Amino acid sequence: MTVQRRHRIATAFVGVVTAATFIVGSTSAASAADAVDSEVAAALQRVGAGTWSDSDLTLIKEREPDLADQIADPRSSAVTIEASAVKYLDGEIGPQPVEGEGNPADTSDDETLTALTDAESAGTLDNTATAGTDPTTTTTPAAATTSAKTASASLSASAAAASTAWKWVDVWYSHKSLLGSTIYRYHTYVKFQYNGTKVTAWGTRYDYLSNEQDIVQLGDRILNQKTGVPASSATSTMKRHVELCVISYGCYANLYPYIKIKVKGNGSYTYSGSGG
Repeated sequence: MTVQRRHRIATAFVGVVTAATFIVGSTSAASAADAVDSEVAAALQRVGAGTWSDSDLTLIKEREPDLADQIADPRSSAVTIEASAVKYLDGEIGPQPVEGEGNPADTSDDETLTALTDAESAGTLDNTATAGTDPTTTTTPAAATTSAKTASASLSASAAAASTAWKWVDVWYSHKSLLGSTIYRYHTYVKFQYNGTKVTAWGTRYDYLSNEQDIVQLGDRILNQKTGVPASSATSTMKRHVELCVISYGCYANLYPYIKIKVKGNGSYTYSGSGG
């Protein structure tokens, strides 16, 4: 084989390798670009903005099922609110604050409002959660109110009036993903003292998250209010900023869940809440 022929073969080989490298490189670049589906990204933006449609939710579930399990379902059917309560007598320690992200036991933002009048005390909250109601405004959101599990904690009048007692109430708002898994639960905890006719004192009050996925970013608490006591009934309201961020698509939603609990002098309570 002549030197000239060997040179032509070597040159051709280099050209093939260069072309192959270009093709592989172009494919890798295309794959990276394809990692973010522009239509899914647009659907996510509409979910975050509250302008979504059922077709947006279907698109996300069909094209990105793993992502769909991390996306908070904006439909009112995904909003539930539940509660539990425990009574204990004076001198008993009772449950302690849950320490965790966001310093839930911090009371520096605690605001005490005027005590409820007897007329205001007569009303009850509806034990429901809504998707989007802001307690500081009177604007009604488009999302429908969702009936939730009722958890009343009424005591008999004779038992309640027998002595002063304490009760803690933990109310939590849950938000599900498009595939039904829990994205997070937002809790508000209150402890109150009562004597059968009056709420006589507030104890510990705080909020916290549980069952949260990695996509959930806990922000500042932006509302922490309670009405004055003693009174026939009293309310506690807390609201928190929560941001949802997913891989590839970034942060797509800012939520402001809140929970309001109304406690009464006979030890009963009602509540309402929002996913923000």
